[in-house]
Amino acid sequence: KLKKQPQSEWWNQLEETNLLERLQKIKSLDNMQTEAISKYFDALKDKSGSIRYWAVIGLHNKCKTASEIKQAKSIFEKLLDDPSPVVRIAAAQAICEWDNNKKALAVLVNALGNKIESVRLNASIALGRIGEKAIPAINQIEEMAKDPSPDVRNVNQYTLKRLKKYLNI
Repeated sequence: KLKKQPQSEWWNQLEETNLLERLQKIKSLDNMQTEAISKYFDALKDKSGSIRYWAVIGLHNKCKTASEIKQAKSIFEKLLDDPSPVVRIAAAQAICEWDNNKKALAVLVNALGNKIESVRLNASIALGRIGEKAIPAINQIEEMAKDPSPDVRNVNQYTLKRLKKYLNI
């Protein structure tokens, strides 16, 4: 049980929007199989970026058939313009893992320049996970290997090593 902290804006948001219960509900779908997919699709319409993020992650993990992936990809392409940067990054990563997609890769590269460290870190991790599909962004990743954040810098340096192996550099 979370302990309420006095006048915490985060806590007030949780209480006012029942966000915690909604997050628990969407995370409980992780243990389900096929029936979870339609519920994840429904959750993509939620007003909370946190819920949409977990819906994208859930769909990315659960969609296995060509038709499921096609349906998810078509919705994720719209999420590349989502107001939440983590939703955009999660959608872009999924699209890139399923397919070569210049727009999705551009979303990840663009997020590398975000002023918020956690957004840059998420984008860096996503680029690392898509493997050789990140090769067109190697110059931007190289630049971010000099990021002031040690976490962002380290992830990008690791990704560069992996990409250079693909290129035999």
